[in-house]
Amino acid sequence: MSRAWIRELTGASAAMAARWDAQRHQQPEGRRHPEVVCTVGRIHYFDQQAVEAFWAAWQQDIGTG
Repeated sequence: MSRAWIRELTGASAAMAARWDAQRHQQPEGRRHPEVVCTVGRIHYFDQQAVEAFWAAWQQDIGTG
């Protein structure tokens, strides 16, 4: 799934989605944004199950705002 799909799933802004990815190593392991699994052109793709697990953990720990 692309970052655009992640934004659609989570409702996050482009800046927030970029922040999750950029600051992933500063987060607890269970709440880290997944790593890129492949890049096609300039578009990064992430594992769907990893993103859904990240989002569930984020919602549980942080809430939906």
